[in-house]
Amino acid sequence: MTSAFESMNWMTLKLLLTWRDRLFDDSTDKIQRLRSCW
Repeated sequence: MTSAFESMNWMTLKLLLTWRDRLFDDSTDKIQRLRSCW
């Protein structure tokens, strides 16, 4: 029971981390595009 719960938590944590990284990459790309426009 505990192991299953832990694995579920780990999966959600990994998903959140990847999602955050993707968001960060998107934001950096946008910033770079803005800078290139300037």
